[in-house]
Amino acid sequence: MTREQWLGVVEEGVRSRARRLLVSQNMHSAYLAPGSPALTDLQARADVVRIDGMPLVWIARLLGLPVTRAQRAGFMDLMPVLMAAAAERGWRIVVVAGRPGVADAAAARLRAEHPGLKLMTEDGYFALDDSDGEVTRRLERIAREDADIVLVGMGMPRQEEFLRRYLDRIAAPVVGTCGAAFDYVAGAIPMAPRWLSSLGLEWLFRLVAEPRRLWRRYLVEPVRLLPRLVADLRARRLGEAHFRFDRAEDGSGAA
Repeated sequence: MTREQWLGVVEEGVRSRARRLLVSQNMHSAYLAPGSPALTDLQARADVVRIDGMPLVWIARLLGLPVTRAQRAGFMDLMPVLMAAAAERGWRIVVVAGRPGVADAAAARLRAEHPGLKLMTEDGYFALDDSDGEVTRRLERIAREDADIVLVGMGMPRQEEFLRRYLDRIAAPVVGTCGAAFDYVAGAIPMAPRWLSSLGLEWLFRLVAEPRRLWRRYLVEPVRLLPRLVADLRARRLGEAHFRFDRAEDGSGAA
């Protein structure tokens, strides 16, 4: 699914007021999935599972899936077209993401870039079990905003766990995950140059920028994924592959 196709799903959801759940798949989520019911459940329920990262495109090709570079869509690739469309069409967006103040800073920048943008924010720091009532308070504020789109960016698998628990209490027709996108916009996390991302080396930039936080994700998790990949390559030769990129084949899923 290209950026334009992804935006088309958003537009159709807002227009019809029918629930559209948009999530992502990357190497990190593929690694976490076996031990995370929230990830697997949300991906199974999603209308769109977009490919986030070139390594996933390469693996999909190894599995024989007809996936192209154009189908790789990180949320930072989607952000400009989404915000431009929202400003033009009057869509109301609520973002639940980041440390206190980070999403606010990102929203201020996006409003300056897109005059007329209706973008409200909630930070992502609260107990998921709602033991302190913070989830309920946020959901009530989101309801008062009468949002068309709700974006949740708390990192994997926390954002998926939040939506697994509370998706049915969100009235907005379009709900999606956005990872650290608003941290990037706010400048809280450095963003890789576009040319580096196009080469599939964004992971290396992030590793250098945040080695203590990300060394395991980029140096350990891919190695541990290899046995699953090898098994699925063998299974595909026998017509039995089950790797989580299969939804790309019918055009309805991995995008």
